[in-house]
Amino acid sequence: MAEATETGKHYLDYYFDNPSPIAYEAFDLLSELWHGPHHVVEIVKITTTKANIWDRDLFCSVRFRNELATWDFNEMTRLVFLAHDRCIRVSVSAVSKGVLELAFHKRKRRGGMSQRHPTLEQAVEDWRKE
Repeated sequence: MAEATETGKHYLDYYFDNPSPIAYEAFDLLSELWHGPHHVVEIVKITTTKANIWDRDLFCSVRFRNELATWDFNEMTRLVFLAHDRCIRVSVSAVSKGVLELAFHKRKRRGGMSQRHPTLEQAVEDWRKE
């Protein structure tokens, strides 16, 4: 598993007792997605939302009020690219009107369907074959 950046580690260690390794990676991914850790704290209301899960070994999840789009304000596209580059499965769920949840599961490049995650190039190649 990749090492957490010092910034991501600082933020999660400040707010939580035992963040999991995937939580550090997810926080770093979100920091890149939303242009800085301070935006993650603001967008997911890191200190006030009890629905956010940072301490599980196999996954973590965050809820937020925001949209994800593919072009203008292209967070959806960037989220997909970041997930493929970092080998993290990200799922998006609507939990209520205007609230989305992102769940993060660390994967490997090889293995069964529930264990692996392709690179972006592999995913595009497979999609073009369909």
